[in-house]
Amino acid sequence: VHAREWGSCEICVFLAADLLEAYVQNTGLIYGGKTFSQNEVKSIFESMDFIIFPDVNPDGRFHSQTNEAMWRKNRNPADSGGEDRCIGVDLNRNFDFLWNFPEHFSPAAGVATSTDPCSPSQT
Repeated sequence: VHAREWGSCEICVFLAADLLEAYVQNTGLIYGGKTFSQNEVKSIFESMDFIIFPDVNPDGRFHSQTNEAMWRKNRNPADSGGEDRCIGVDLNRNFDFLWNFPEHFSPAAGVATSTDPCSPSQT
């Protein structure tokens, strides 16, 4: 979810592609030292539903790749008061679970939450 974690999108897509290929070809799958048998791969697909969101922060990712490599928030200007450093919400800190941490309320903080949990649509 962090904008500056560039590899996470590709990792998600490659994992989904590898799983799908193994399932379609009725083969197992090897990741590092872990081997998943053909039956384990089949079981994954027959017992789970997949919803894949490879990039839920495209505006923040684009900003981090073109302007500020260490940018971690989205680029929602709603609570910025017109200050560039106050733009955005740290989506990782904005889920409903354990949300209310006062030290993350400053919009200028790199880890700023919004005023309400789950407020940006990406959360």
